[in-house]
Amino acid sequence: MSSSNDIGTGEHIKNCSRGSSPRKGQLVALRTKAERNASFEPTKAFIIEIPLQLASRALEAANKVIDASNLHHLRRFVKPEQLPLHLKEASKRMKTGLVGSNEREAIVIAESKFDLVGCESECPKSEVLWNENKQATVYFLLCLESNISFDSALELLAPLHIPSANALQLQLRTINVPRLPPTCDDQASLWSQLFWPTVYKKHNPFGPHPSVVSRAEDEMLTSAGEWMSFAENAGIDVSELGIGEPIGAVIVNRTSPHGPSVVIIAGDARWHSASEKQGSGNVLAHAVMRAIGLIARKRRAMLGNMFQAGSTSETACYFEDQPLTPAEIAAYSRDTLAPGGYLCVGLDIYVTHEPCTMCSMALLHSRFERIIFWEGLPQTGGLAVEPSSSSGSPSYGIFWRPELSWKLLAWQWHSTNRVPSKLSNATVHA
Repeated sequence: MSSSNDIGTGEHIKNCSRGSSPRKGQLVALRTKAERNASFEPTKAFIIEIPLQLASRALEAANKVIDASNLHHLRRFVKPEQLPLHLKEASKRMKTGLVGSNEREAIVIAESKFDLVGCESECPKSEVLWNENKQATVYFLLCLESNISFDSALELLAPLHIPSANALQLQLRTINVPRLPPTCDDQASLWSQLFWPTVYKKHNPFGPHPSVVSRAEDEMLTSAGEWMSFAENAGIDVSELGIGEPIGAVIVNRTSPHGPSVVIIAGDARWHSASEKQGSGNVLAHAVMRAIGLIARKRRAMLGNMFQAGSTSETACYFEDQPLTPAEIAAYSRDTLAPGGYLCVGLDIYVTHEPCTMCSMALLHSRFERIIFWEGLPQTGGLAVEPSSSSGSPSYGIFWRPELSWKLLAWQWHSTNRVPSKLSNATVHA
């Protein structure tokens, strides 16, 4: 293997890899399957408009009898102008008496000297709220409907003292709110518009912590385009040779003493040992599987089982774990791995197309730290959880599943000016 003085990407690798310029784009973190499922769990909650001067007393009364631990992602007090549009319109209709027949039947009058009204209207649609008495008010999120019955909620609020002069009629209502906390700012913003003002607290119980994802993106963004260009060229090389689909993979060692370095370049070789192109070819020769095999050979060589590029073995025709193209040979021959490493711990892999389920599991078993792919394959990919346009069923989201023994961070690379080479058809497993 060549000297470690040939650091970084290495001019030889650049020359063997067509020397194209880095791709421009951005990293978009994948959602986990748990994050996707968490997007569809609304529940019912009680809200009531109260005078601002009663806010602290209402909260104190509620906290004495209600566990509010499941409300940390929801704002307890909301100004009228901060309500979602549909709640503003519904509140205006209720105040002016312009409610529909179904809404009117749902209003339960619980008259007392406190002018308390119970209303179980969900008020589906929604302008600025109107307050005849001109009192400063806030909307109070009392609790989830599962915590207390409607009648009990009325009894809880009844002892509140309402000033006798210019009294405000209180209306207890049920609305939909998200049961689970949001996993990003965009989701919190969307839920605030659709349900109730929601807070994203930079915590993710359904996937990697946002700060971990953010730090990783900061580390990768400046060089991700270069690694992806190497992967693209690796796919073009094998495609032009007629030995595989235009799918390429690049393994990068970020912890090299000389800075981030290319460790392995591998292209798809599913037809390399086949007499003709037919069917799915050799599934063990997918680009990801070949990259993992080349890493294993490189680590064995460091332990003394010397391997020279171009040698043969009994299993070579199945695993295709020998470098085939000039770029693959150049990357394999360089000293870019520290001695004593275990599998692919601490390594990142860049792939032109989303790995299939088999390759996604191989990434986990090999203990990669990060995976970045360019083109999503909703019909055959194993990483993303967005539904396929043809079947409507979600993919597996294998990169982050609590029931599996390893998790890795995953992104899709969104290029600003190009797309990777097209595969032979939409059902190809990468």
